[in-house]
This record gives sequence, C-alpha cells and structure tokens, in this order.
Amino acid sequence: MQLSLGLAIATPAYAGFLDGNELYQTCKDGRRWMDGANLRNGPEQSPGCRSYVLGVVDTFMLAGDRAEKCDMTNVTAGQLVDVTIKYLADHPDMRQRSASALTAFALNTAFCRN
Repeated sequence: MQLSLGLAIATPAYAGFLDGNELYQTCKDGRRWMDGANLRNGPEQSPGCRSYVLGVVDTFMLAGDRAEKCDMTNVTAGQLVDVTIKYLADHPDMRQRSASALTAFALNTAFCRN
C-alpha cells in the first residue's frame, strides 16, 4: 500500500503549530459554546476543532492531484472531523506528530485512492 503522505508524518523538520495531542484534546473536550440561543456540547460542535480540520482540508485539497484522487463529494464537515478524531483516538502512538500532517493522513486514508 502506497502512502503518499508518509513523508509528511515522518519528517521532524517542521513540527507545526499544534501536535496531535493538542488537536485531540481540543476535539475531545467538545468545549461548550453558544449557537444562537442553544448551548451545545460535543466534539463535532467544537469550533476550534472544526475550524482546524476544515483549514487542513482546504489546504490538503489544493496540494498536487488531491482533487482528482480524493472523493469528498457530499462529505460533511462533521464527517471530516469524525474521521480525524477517530484516527487520533486509534493512534495515540502518533499524536506527538504534527496535527496538520496527522489530519491530512487520516483524510487521505479515508477518502483518497493512491
């Protein structure tokens, strides 16, 4: 199985702004926040988590031939966050690495053909 993002995860030269532990905690906390008159709680509702993952997705899709290889048609923002959280939960041994690289790797694994 070819992993096109393997180098991004293995490269320690750029650590990124967040590591996987920090992103996982932000997403897992599901910080309480107001949406109009409703108080919400849960990982898919965490604005910091959601914004970070969507920013990585936008950048990820601009890289190389991702748009041709990745089918994200009808994929919701909630699904993208869920895939990221699940990957981080399932791979605690990787969470010291760059959060953006881990997010991109999780999305690549879930939605792209290599």
